Amino acid sequence: MGVAIFASPDTHGMSGAMAIWSIILTIIAGYVAGRQTSRMAALKTRNDSLMHGMMMFGLSVIGGFVLFVIGSTTTTTSLYPLLDLRLVMGTGWTSFIALLLGWLAAMGGGATLGSPTITEAKQAVPMRAAA
Repeated sequence: MGVAIFASPDTHGMSGAMAIWSIILTIIAGYVAGRQTSRMAALKTRNDSLMHGMMMFGLSVIGGFVLFVIGSTTTTTSLYPLLDLRLVMGTGWTSFIALLLGWLAAMGGGATLGSPTITEAKQAVPMRAAA
């Protein structure tokens, strides 16, 4: 929806409103994903939650790059479009700022959960030692 509202078909590259939209969307996605990653992992300390947020962000960046390469190479037979800077004109600083703030948001999302409570399972059947 943001692309439909903010994208400008007359310009080459990215408009200012689209750049701001992509930065805000990356921050929100990084925060939510970092929070969910640290919540789903049974972690004991805040630093572990922070590290899980960082790892989730790294995997999402690698996954996005792989999807970009696959999408670019299916439309053409050569890798020339990857090297053609006219396709991504004006997205350099926007991408850098979005990735930096998304990385910080993913770490912040992981760290805001604090130290989760870990409940130990009760044994229903007593265990006997093996011979």
